[in-house]
Amino acid sequence: MEASESRNEWSFKDEFWFPVQFICESYAKKEVFLHGDFNGWKSTEKHRMQFKDGCYRLVLLLSEGYYHYKFFVDGIYERDEANPHVSGPFGNSIMFVHMDPNVYGMRNNIGILERSYGRPDWCGRELISEWFPLPSDIASFGILQRPLFVYLPYSYYSTPSKRYPVLYALDGQNLFSTNDGLPFGGWYLDQKLDDWWSNEVLPEFILVAIPNSDYLCIGNRQREYTARDFFALEDEPFVQYLLQVIKPKIDDNYRTLSDSSHTYILGASLGGLLAFLLQLSFPDTFSCAVCISPAFWFIDSKNESAFTAFKKKHHSKCKLYIDSGDGEGDNKELIREMSELFKESEKENGIQNLMYYYDQCKDKVSLNVTHAENVWRDRIIVGLKFAFQV
Repeated sequence: MEASESRNEWSFKDEFWFPVQFICESYAKKEVFLHGDFNGWKSTEKHRMQFKDGCYRLVLLLSEGYYHYKFFVDGIYERDEANPHVSGPFGNSIMFVHMDPNVYGMRNNIGILERSYGRPDWCGRELISEWFPLPSDIASFGILQRPLFVYLPYSYYSTPSKRYPVLYALDGQNLFSTNDGLPFGGWYLDQKLDDWWSNEVLPEFILVAIPNSDYLCIGNRQREYTARDFFALEDEPFVQYLLQVIKPKIDDNYRTLSDSSHTYILGASLGGLLAFLLQLSFPDTFSCAVCISPAFWFIDSKNESAFTAFKKKHHSKCKLYIDSGDGEGDNKELIREMSELFKESEKENGIQNLMYYYDQCKDKVSLNVTHAENVWRDRIIVGLKFAFQV
């Protein structure tokens, strides 16, 4: 990506404008300009940065979206090392702008991790503050480095010799109690895990919540979570990022049990579809996939023969939890169909590694069980118990 190439076609423009401060810490002898998508990569007086309090600063009004930019320092481009950047020889910096103050600019606002209930400071949620860079050999179209949310059990610091299983969760920004701004609320999984661990409902494990690209204000979640070829998942950039960057980083920085028998993947909707595909494609990496309302409609719409092909791919190492609600329309029938095909495969091969759960409304007055966070958070315990064999 050249510094002069615009990416405005991927921005989300609307009537809301926000003051965004750019800071350049370079010690220029003459002048510093801000170049980017917002000014055609040109030096103008409006975009001349002023030296104040030891660095060069400029405040711009920008609409919601994301922008490529660089500092033009005495005629030479410099990247903003405080923000993420795209891969490639030019490596433009990226600024995210969102109406939610927690998404403002770079997503490193520790305020989103503040606890809303009592708990010792030394345990619980941690943010890995670095943005894991994409290796140069990964095709990174639409894939960006991002912060990870790591939730640790009570005993992590009090028992320094202990190692833990790891659950990787897609759409990780939805899992915690701070996300009431979601249309149907967050999963409150941090509070639920506290309760389940305290009462020994589940064994302790490390939760690694991976935000999707919508969280980064780019809107490429479908691109990340779906595959051009369902049977060549190893070629997908996000999958490479997960397996070659994220998992090794977690294993290097935390006391994990890194083998496949202690590694799990969780997802819902399109995330559930990707978790399903990851388990089938990488059974030597993940021991079980917890697939909440997986979006099998996407498979059906792209490849009518995929269901039968997946049945052939199913083998003894694949352990799957699949569920749906009774109010999910056509997708519930596709989920049921996939589950029945896999049960046939298990019967033929003498294995039993699939659990299918159909969530039905038990109150005739209430609405059906739909495709949304507020019902997924209530039945996640079923899938986790199956995965951890309790």
